[in-house]
Amino acid sequence: MINPPVVLTPATPPSVGWFAWRVAARIDFLVNLAINGAIAAWLYRAAADVPLVEGLSLAAMLVPMAFFLCAITTVFGWWNAVRERRAGRVLPPLAGNPPWFARAVLDGVVAGAVACAGMWLTLRGLAAVAPGVVLPAWVAVTVVGTVAGALGYLFHGRAVVRGGRWHAAPV
Repeated sequence: MINPPVVLTPATPPSVGWFAWRVAARIDFLVNLAINGAIAAWLYRAAADVPLVEGLSLAAMLVPMAFFLCAITTVFGWWNAVRERRAGRVLPPLAGNPPWFARAVLDGVVAGAVACAGMWLTLRGLAAVAPGVVLPAWVAVTVVGTVAGALGYLFHGRAVVRGGRWHAAPV
């Protein structure tokens, strides 16, 4: 018996959720780990020890970083979702050029504010529970890089998913 010919068809694009957590968020983790780890290494280069909240502290790096990183990565997450949906590389597709940027910026500012407040409260809480704790500079750099990577992963992935669920208003 002769086997029928195999017909190759293009694979169905992945869902935006799959793309968010398995591609975009992983890349953002590595980018933020490297960039913010390098900034922390530069910032703490002359410090032997780094306190949690006073002076050249973990809070001096992590609190503003939490706002800016989460705000920016949220906007870029939306952009990634819209770009991939428009190109048909993820599902659901997005037709046309609907306005999404203002919504992404608002989502980014809110995400950044929440992350910043959460970081401040976390570090202040740790300082209250363990007053006078200092970290060796290399540990502080490791903490900053790891926290930056985790925030990038979570907020970028979340933004890609949100941008993937967003539907343009009918015209």
